Order: sequence, then structure tokens, then C-alpha cells
Amino acid sequence: MKKLLIFTLCAVLFCLIAAPVAADDNTIQTHKLTVLGDDTLVFNAENAPTLWEKPTLKAGQYTTVSGILTVHNETSVEQKIGLRTVELPYDNEDALRYLNHVYITVRNGSKVLYEGPYGAINDDRDFNLNMMLAPNKKMNYFIDLRCDYLYTGNGLAEEDLIKWEFYAVEETSDDTAETTSFSNRALLEILISCGIAALLLGGIFVYNRFIKNRR
Repeated sequence: MKKLLIFTLCAVLFCLIAAPVAADDNTIQTHKLTVLGDDTLVFNAENAPTLWEKPTLKAGQYTTVSGILTVHNETSVEQKIGLRTVELPYDNEDALRYLNHVYITVRNGSKVLYEGPYGAINDDRDFNLNMMLAPNKKMNYFIDLRCDYLYTGNGLAEEDLIKWEFYAVEETSDDTAETTSFSNRALLEILISCGIAALLLGGIFVYNRFIKNRR
């Protein structure tokens, strides 16, 4: 009975030590990416750096509130927007080891786009944040982090900041493309017609001169 009691106390103590701990910061962090023109993107700096740009979780901690990345197309045309790369500190071995112990989940609504070690996010070829956004439309992505309770280290250094690099390209609608193509064809046909007419007139002029000279 005594051995059973000791075993139970040890098991409870282990669970308390190993259990994840919520991070102190439980405020919603929103990062807004605004598209102002063709490949012109502006990040707001109000809440920067965000929890995914500068993770500060310690061993066993996790975020209690999802961070929100909002992409907003403020142009007058449809935009093709996508995540080009996540700039990880590959030249810092300690930082990369930390990020391999930090697990990140990226969601669009209930759909999980990536879930795994932060340090391997660029290795997942299925992960992308590509989207087509109509004028003045938004897209929200929700981001959660947790740190492996087995991690031992100091986390990221002060200069280690993870940048999510996006691109934006203006999309031409099919109607516009078709109209442009039709206009180009019409112009080409006009030029060809004018060329043929000029050749005919030139031929008639030469023929008339030839007849006149023979007389």
C-alpha cells in the first residue's frame, strides 16, 4: 500500500512537471498585410513583432489565443497574393534548434494549412498561403504556437526576427484580356488591309505610267 502511494505521488508530480503551461501573453495579436498596388505590400507595425515573428515561448508553454494574420487588398483590381518564403535564422544554430522545438499551426478557418516544427515550415511543399483577393476583400489566417517541454535553451536572440515575405500580382480578368486580344487583332487586320490597298494603288499607278509611256 505504501509503495502504491509513493508511485501515485511520483506519477502526479511527473504530470505536473510535464504538463504544458499557458504563455503569459493571452492577448490577440493581429498583423495586417495591406496590398496597395502591384507587388506593393505594407505591414502595420502596431503590434509587431507578433508571436510568430518573435516566439518567446519557454519549454512546455503554448499560446492561449490565436494570432491573426489579415491580408487586405485595398486596390481597385483583383490581386494574386502569396507567401514567397518564411525567413528563418538558418545561420544561427541555437535559434534553429529552438524553432525545431516550437510547433506552429496555421489555419484558414477550420482548415489546417500547416502543423509541425516551425524550423521545418519551408520544407513542406504542400504549405502555401496563395489566394485571389477581389478589391477591398480580406483573408484571415490563425496562428498558434507551442514549445516542446523537453527543450533546453535560451530561445531566440534579440536580433532573431522571423519575416514572412509575401508577393502580390495584379490579375487581368478574362474579359479584359479578351478585349485586349480582340483590339490587337482588329488593329493588325486594319494594317494588313491598308498595306494591300497601298500595293494595289501602287500597282495601278505603275501600270498607268507604263501604258502612257508606250503611247
